[in-house]
Amino acid sequence: MKTFYKTAERGCSALAMAALLTTMTTPVAAQVPTLGFTPDSATLGIGQTLTLDVVLSDRPGATPLGFFDIDIVFDPAIVSFAGMSLSNALGDIGLGLAINSSLPPDLVGGVVNLSVLSLLAELPAQPMSLLLGRISFSAIGLGDSGIGFGFAALESLTGEAIGFNLNSPAVSVVPEPASAWLLGLGLGLGALVLGGRRLRNQPG
Repeated sequence: MKTFYKTAERGCSALAMAALLTTMTTPVAAQVPTLGFTPDSATLGIGQTLTLDVVLSDRPGATPLGFFDIDIVFDPAIVSFAGMSLSNALGDIGLGLAINSSLPPDLVGGVVNLSVLSLLAELPAQPMSLLLGRISFSAIGLGDSGIGFGFAALESLTGEAIGFNLNSPAVSVVPEPASAWLLGLGLGLGALVLGGRRLRNQPG
């Protein structure tokens, strides 16, 4: 019986040691950068314009980014595409150090593509928060615009895929203050007219 208990104790000790070693040798999950917009939320009135920065943030180790291909989708019934620009984060496009490979916007389908390929063998140190480009929208209809990422691919200078998280903005389009005041005034006058008719129709 004593032999049984000793064997059991040794087994438990071995399991505990194995669990401890597993915990010590298991690699900690690497922090993944986030592809998102700045600002990440906004409220617009009809006719107002919103400019969003497309940013790759929280880049652990700052792996040099050599290529990106990003589709930004939006609801064309609520916002309209107003323009875009690309940063020189991967090399000066005007000097031929990077190629603007963006596709023409599909405004009917609500898709805008941003894509740049670096032609440099080495890149200067890139910041932890990297601006990739800017995109502007004008508010044309009420509701939530649904601006977000339809497709995105990031690669290092050597062509290795870079993993990332996505963060889409919450953008709402609401009536302009003047329009809301006129709407409220119209509802108030309508209620007064209806109330007057009821009083007139009362007997006596």
